[in-house]
Order: sequence, then structure tokens, then C-alpha cells
Amino acid sequence: MQATVSKLNIFPLKSGRALPLVRRMILSTERGVEFDRRYMLVTAHDDQRLMVTQRTPGMTGMATVGVDIASQEAGTYFRDFKTDRFVAAYDPNDVATQPQIVHVHGKPIGAFDAGDRVAEELSAHFGRKLRLMKLFDDNARAVDPDFARPVDRVGFADGFAVMLATTPSLEQVRHWSNDGTITMADFRPNIEIDGDFAPFAEDGWKRVRIGEVELEFVKPCSRCIIPEIVQSTGVKRDNKQPTASLHEFRRAGKARYFGENALIIKGGIIHPGDTLEVLEHRTGLHPLLEGVKFTGLRL
Repeated sequence: MQATVSKLNIFPLKSGRALPLVRRMILSTERGVEFDRRYMLVTAHDDQRLMVTQRTPGMTGMATVGVDIASQEAGTYFRDFKTDRFVAAYDPNDVATQPQIVHVHGKPIGAFDAGDRVAEELSAHFGRKLRLMKLFDDNARAVDPDFARPVDRVGFADGFAVMLATTPSLEQVRHWSNDGTITMADFRPNIEIDGDFAPFAEDGWKRVRIGEVELEFVKPCSRCIIPEIVQSTGVKRDNKQPTASLHEFRRAGKARYFGENALIIKGGIIHPGDTLEVLEHRTGLHPLLEGVKFTGLRL
């Protein structure tokens, strides 16, 4: 089997536009993927500071807003890449000195308010009152203990530090849906793998090595409705694809699965073009996949 990294992505703003990495990705057990999901929009009208994502009504436009330039000294600039308009600027001198509790899927985490200026600019762009929260590396939160070790950490991502998906599986979904507009960008993986293997062969991979990094696939990725949103435009498809196809072929229980959530067993650097080597195969389907109509696992 040949399998190589075709693309690497980070998402500095949770639920925002991907930032492709053309040189390298740095991963560590203690911090997850460097610079990934370190900013998050939250509601500004209550004390709970609830997360705002593309799933939030009226916020599909987050798909096209992302980091343009970022540095520790100069701060971070956000741009709408659909309209090529400057949106907002975060100045590190404006960040709060004390953390506030925000919630990611109901789970509390301490993060720092990025200040009034960037909040006002982002609120004006999206037409609602918002705050921008910043997460520093030493505040990264623990990964779901049902699937991880105490040392594993993640930023503002939904649950895991790394999500990997494969091109053969994407092509299978495109075939099921008969919708050529579906792209890998709509599934928002950190690591994209291409090669001469079968669709959903990753169902049978348990532990892999890519470059210096070793990953363990601990949970197939259950999908919400975000893949229905065309990430290049921020517009939701009317045909409910690819959700409808995943519901038919990749549903188990109430969940639909595409991609693999992974723990970082050994940190290091991954480059585009690096080879993926399967170190350990599964001897059976992951329990969460029991009942799916289509799997690439071959026993």
C-alpha cells in the first residue's frame, strides 16, 4: 500500500477558514497541533460565553473568515477570503490578564478575552455581538478521558487534537452523492492522505507513523452538518449532501462517520509528501462503527 500526505491544514479560528501548511506541521502530546484552534468566537450577551461556530444559526459565513497574518509580536489579522476584505485585528496588548470560563460543547475551559477592538470589528462583520477568546498553549484542555491519556491536550477543537481523512474515502462519498461540489475542505481535516488503498481502509488502521509522528486512531469522527456548508463560499447546500449519503452508508446508531480522530502518541514534524505507514491494524471494527453499511475494513 502506498499512502502519502497530500495536504496539511490548521484552523487557527475554531470553525473558521483553513490555513494550509505548505512546509510543515508541528504536533506534540502536550499542545496538540501547533496554532490549531487557538481562537474562538463566543456569545457576548450572557456570562456563559458559549461557543459560536458555523452550526450557529446565521453563522455559516465563518467558513470564509480566517487568519491572514499572525505573529507573537504583531498580533493576528482576520480576513474574509471570499470577499478579500480585512475583517479584524487582534493586538496581544489588548488581551485580558485573567482567564474567563468559556464552554466547548458544554465543557468549561479557561481562556482569555482578546479585547474590545477585535470584538467590535468581528461583531460588525457578522452582524451580532461577539467576543474573541484566545487560548494559550499552557491552557490547552484535556482530551476526552474515555479515549485518551491524562497527558493528552487539545485546543478549542471539538474533542481531539488531530483529524485525518483520506482521498479514496472522499471519492466514494462523491460517488454516493453524485455531487461533484463536495471537496475535502468541507470535512475540515488536519491531515489529508492519498494513495492506492480502498475507500475507508482507515477503518482498519489503529496506529500509524507519518514523518516523525505516531498517531493512534481512537475514535471515528462523527459528522455534524458543517460538511453541508461549501467552505469556499459559506453557503449551505440545498441537497443536504454529503450528510444524506453518510446517513445511508456510514451511519451507526444516531451518528454518521467520516475521518479518524487521533491521539498524538509521539510528537514531531510532518511534511507534505511524507509517507503514512500503518504500524498496527485493527482486528475488528471500532465498536462505534458496528452497523455501518459500508466499511473498508477487510478481515
